[in-house]
Amino acid sequence: MGNVRRVLVVDDSPTTRTMLAAVIEDHPALTVVAQARNGREAIQLVEQRRPDIVTMDVRMPGMDGIEATEHIMSACPTPIVIVAGAARDAEVRASLEAMELGALAVLPKPRGPLAPEFQTDCAALQRTLVALADVRVVTRRRKRESRRTRTSDKPKARTPCGAVALAASTGGPCALRQILSELPGTLPVPVLVVQHIAPGFVEGLAEWLDEATPLRVSLAAERTRLRGGHVYVAPDEHHLGVERGCARLDPSPPIGRFRPSADYLFESAAHAYGGELFAGILTGMGEDGVAGLEAVRAAGGDAVAQDEASSVVYGMPREAARRRLVRASLGPSEIAREIRLAVA
Repeated sequence: MGNVRRVLVVDDSPTTRTMLAAVIEDHPALTVVAQARNGREAIQLVEQRRPDIVTMDVRMPGMDGIEATEHIMSACPTPIVIVAGAARDAEVRASLEAMELGALAVLPKPRGPLAPEFQTDCAALQRTLVALADVRVVTRRRKRESRRTRTSDKPKARTPCGAVALAASTGGPCALRQILSELPGTLPVPVLVVQHIAPGFVEGLAEWLDEATPLRVSLAAERTRLRGGHVYVAPDEHHLGVERGCARLDPSPPIGRFRPSADYLFESAAHAYGGELFAGILTGMGEDGVAGLEAVRAAGGDAVAQDEASSVVYGMPREAARRRLVRASLGPSEIAREIRLAVA
């Protein structure tokens, strides 16, 4: 057996702690080293037991998960996964605030053992913990400046930009928020977004992004005409594409476990906009979006990737850069600048 990741479980409910511990211990690469009832206990146990990763509830009496995340990330940086309850407005907002402070991802708490989705929920939690336990986190990671890295010798000759397509997974909400916050409300083209996030959280994500940018951010709706100055986020359980200048929502099966899929978005947008598409592949695990960028490149579109220094997980953008499907690897502010230049 390989390296076993040590997990701290934080939740104010004894029943939930017991359930999460059982799910975690059921995976051969995971073990629970301690449990905490609130944020204050979590801080103490992180310092004492030095776990590889923490599952953090956000709504707890005394010190909640937001405050605990902020303290841990400033004093003893440790990978944190938010494991939230029902996707209510307050829960979603608290989870996004914790991610802005350094938490890596948000997942729903597994539904009860009698629920048909229980095994799927458990597998998703186990897979995420194994993958993120080895992520190197640092103090105030979200404020770190990144350096520009070129993956080709010459910049692409610019053509008029007709649309922007962005795709992200782990760590994506904060990268998207930074990029969109630096774009003008007068942006003359639409922005289409695929973000892998826990079911029930995407509407709150759109509202959270909308607060940070002069652009108008909303969930994409079927047959909505795409307009400049608007950001269209793929809703739960639907792929997002483009057809005759309108948003197309497709409930067809997941592509490589993902629905919405970055591959679907990039391929559809490349077909619709050709050389007038600007695509960006951001932080995240796996390879979703990489095959789609091949279609962008074949159609003559422009593409960039988020760089390693600013990525929470350098998976999707690394593979895109390795295959030379992107013109440059850049930090979020630089990606925003490239978008502004593309539409100038």
